[in-house]
Amino acid sequence: MDPGRLEQADGLTHAEVFGTDPDHTQWCREPARSHVHKEDVAAFDAGLRRCLETGVMDLDVRVGWPDGSVRNIAVRGQLLPDEGGIRGGVVGVAIDATAIRDQQSAQRVAGDRHRFLLGLSDQLRVIDDEEEISGLATRLVAEHLEVDRCFFYRFYDDEDRMTIVSGYARPDLPPLHGDVRRSDFPELLVPLETGPFIVEDVSHYDGFSDQRKTGLIGAGIASFVAVGLSRGQSNPVWGIAVTTTTPRAWDPYDVDMLADAASRVWPAIERARALGALRASQVELERANAELERLNRGLGRAVTERTEELVRSEVRFRQAFELGHVAACITDENGERLLEINHAFTDLTGYTADEALGETIERLGLWPERRDRDRLKEAYRMGERFDDLELRLSLKDQTVRDVLASGDRIRLNGAYGWLLNLLDVTDRKRSQEELLRAIQEVMSDTNWFSQRLIERLAQAQGNVETPAGGETLSDREHQVLTRVSRGMTNEEIAEELNISARTVRNHIANIYGKIGVHSRAEAVVWARERGLTT
Repeated sequence: MDPGRLEQADGLTHAEVFGTDPDHTQWCREPARSHVHKEDVAAFDAGLRRCLETGVMDLDVRVGWPDGSVRNIAVRGQLLPDEGGIRGGVVGVAIDATAIRDQQSAQRVAGDRHRFLLGLSDQLRVIDDEEEISGLATRLVAEHLEVDRCFFYRFYDDEDRMTIVSGYARPDLPPLHGDVRRSDFPELLVPLETGPFIVEDVSHYDGFSDQRKTGLIGAGIASFVAVGLSRGQSNPVWGIAVTTTTPRAWDPYDVDMLADAASRVWPAIERARALGALRASQVELERANAELERLNRGLGRAVTERTEELVRSEVRFRQAFELGHVAACITDENGERLLEINHAFTDLTGYTADEALGETIERLGLWPERRDRDRLKEAYRMGERFDDLELRLSLKDQTVRDVLASGDRIRLNGAYGWLLNLLDVTDRKRSQEELLRAIQEVMSDTNWFSQRLIERLAQAQGNVETPAGGETLSDREHQVLTRVSRGMTNEEIAEELNISARTVRNHIANIYGKIGVHSRAEAVVWARERGLTT
């Protein structure tokens, strides 16, 4: 390239700056600046000016391709002097770094999702009421994903209906709740039988009729994601959905986060239902016992009626226990002997009630690893409810599955025991491990990276420690945190700093990790305690 043309940014062709794509030679003759993403034009111009001033070409910009894709292009080069010492040509190389940028973004999102899920589990752990769990979970998910509505839904295998459980809705939007007939919405509900249902723009979705599009948009639903979780005989029986009032391009990691968050909520709801049924039966039992003590022995008829009430209470508890979709068992107080198991436990482990009841867990070999046995023994010794213990469960066929174990000490038939719920997370954990290996393979060859980029990649992968404290924040992060502490929204911060809302969200996620908080409110308190408000 003629170095004099660097002063004519508008006239430089794509081929001169980014090289020639043999599949699009004519397109490569167009001005390079017109192909640069609008948010990166300023960086493009600044890079050319720096090249003229320093003799070094160092560009990292997004470039739109003729096929509609956007690629991250890194250009490295320098001005070469000719024999007379006058600037000669420009020599350099352009590299498509899209895959690396995507992996970096995936790592940041995965870390943000992990922190959010840990905080969600911590808050759900102390709640026993089903409605309170649902309300808190939908609000936290909606705030984290920045959506307008979030709600749970439930199908019934043998009924033509779906129940929408009232969840979170933006203050100016009515919440969605109530029963609908499944047969009235086949184009909405049938896709949920095969996996997540993602619609980025309702108005342009070919699977909806014009009438359906009008109805959804009129209800404030221009884009949505629905994820089915537990499955019945033929359909998802429980799931979660988020919607927005404007079209939205959903990040696949957001969809994964939604499924992971819902998988944490479902066991909490199942636990709340089981405990609610148990407490109800205990209340009934205590009331009936007090009444029985007052009655005369000769009132045999009254005794019979009260006894029937107790039986019905226990039946209700056992029905809730047996019909649960999460594997569950009841053990003795020491957690050593199985007293009850439900059908989901049999489906997971392969052990029938005849094979398991009365047997010791040690004889069945359910916990093959000593570490897991010690962790459970310690949890039982503490005598308090525990949640989300990651354990390895050995099945009847000797295969091993990864499970999340939650336990609660209960009193049944006058004796104490443990209600244990086991959620199979083997497939999800395997997917996460495969993603990490893929990221590590992509990052294994970093010979052409700059040293600063290598350090950033290592830090994103968790190899570089970042000490906590305000002194580690970059200048931009200081600017974002200062505006957060003033109560500004992401959009307001983006407009004032002349950056995108997504960039603001990324800065906030990085800030959370650096200062050790999990929510916007905690970040505001942290900043104000340190005077970061101006």
